[in-house]
Amino acid sequence: MRKSESVVIFLLLAVFFSGCIGQTTTGGNGVAIESFSVLGGTEIQPNTPISLSLVIRNKGDGKAQGVAAELIGIPTDISLTSGTSVQYVQDLIGPLTVGTTTTEGDSATIFWTLMAPEKDADVKYPLSVVVRYNYETQFSMQAKVVTQDYMYRTSEKSEIINQNFNSGPISIKATMPSITSSGGEIPIVLEFNNVGSGSAYTYGAQPTIENLGNLYFTITGAYCPGGSNVRLPKGKGTNSVTCKINTAGIREKQTYSVTVDTMYSYILDSSTTITVTGRLPI
Repeated sequence: MRKSESVVIFLLLAVFFSGCIGQTTTGGNGVAIESFSVLGGTEIQPNTPISLSLVIRNKGDGKAQGVAAELIGIPTDISLTSGTSVQYVQDLIGPLTVGTTTTEGDSATIFWTLMAPEKDADVKYPLSVVVRYNYETQFSMQAKVVTQDYMYRTSEKSEIINQNFNSGPISIKATMPSITSSGGEIPIVLEFNNVGSGSAYTYGAQPTIENLGNLYFTITGAYCPGGSNVRLPKGKGTNSVTCKINTAGIREKQTYSVTVDTMYSYILDSSTTITVTGRLPI
């Protein structure tokens, strides 16, 4: 990534993540930041190396691809001496269950080395990292749909029989607000939840203000009059889309299947603070 692009992204993220810099981020399902720390302690002598360690792990059901970690906003008087500001790691597989045994998801550890400046007095410096990756959430459901006449005769109502999705930073669930088919269709409400502490954004794009929170999806077995995209706020945010199952030709009662697939990029951050101590008086 060019330096100018990193500066722009840093400024955009500073706005979007305002209020969370300085906090520890776990990430929810999907890729989690397990630790972002300074090896050897946060009090640094002047003109000595600063060793940073980042540990990330995939805790979701899917595969995290295109995983990258980037130090952002490095102070101008602190130099990076080892490792590039952006580092990429291999795809991370989520936890696997074999029989009664579940193994942890893949993890990666990334290191950077910086050089502390010389100062006359103690100075505190914030150091921040962002982690970006691509993920996919898949959802499926089956719904029992009945006609009005059939409901009046049997008291049986339309309902969702089952639904499931693979865990990740974005979850999906459905509700059915109507109890019968009417006019050859029946609505379902898809609720998209950001269960991570970061933000989804347009798959494969840069995390700009326009793309942050933007989620596109494909759906089979139903259609969505308002379009197949949704905006999700950062961290624990929720938004819903109303879609409709075509029930033309139904006779009394029928089961319908609906699937939803969404591919997206995701970004989360973490920060720490170091103190560069001043020179001892001569």
